[in-house]
Amino acid sequence: MQGIKRLLVTLLLACAAPGITQASGQAQTPDEDRRLAEEGASRAEEGNETRGFGFTSGVIGIVQGQTARLTVWNKGDKPALVRLQFVDEQGKVLILCNEIVAPGKAAVESFSIPGGPGGGPHRVELLAQFGTNTRSEIGLLVPTVQITDGTSNATAWMFGQEGFAEFRPVFNPPLYPPPFGGGI
Repeated sequence: MQGIKRLLVTLLLACAAPGITQASGQAQTPDEDRRLAEEGASRAEEGNETRGFGFTSGVIGIVQGQTARLTVWNKGDKPALVRLQFVDEQGKVLILCNEIVAPGKAAVESFSIPGGPGGGPHRVELLAQFGTNTRSEIGLLVPTVQITDGTSNATAWMFGQEGFAEFRPVFNPPLYPPPFGGGI
């Protein structure tokens, strides 16, 4: 239902935009009209939340002394705005990072169990997720999850794209570029 609502708002705004710009005396290109229609459609969605495109891993279990590392490589020819995050089984965000990934470069985010011996949990189950605002960008990103041992830094196990499933995240807070152009 939400997708139909968004499509109708987009079509309505796309049809109305040329008349609005002609009445105001300002000329706009079809790309600008499309951009304005998409912005209007996204504002029409519930609250300030923005739906995006993403991939999530299955449940990953790590123990004290291990680190989960999510790497996302941009195989495209344009920079991509990406959110990398680790969430627990209830969906609570444990680590969140927005980054602009240059073509041919990668973004990396890691999670380790906090606390020392005897303090905190000894095992955490989590999901590695990454997403973008556009379907075209998500198709250019290649993920890898690596679990490493904290003392030897040896890889305990890893998986790539085959370990992820597509989902439609609701970015809250919305996915915006990091300040000062970080990530490039």
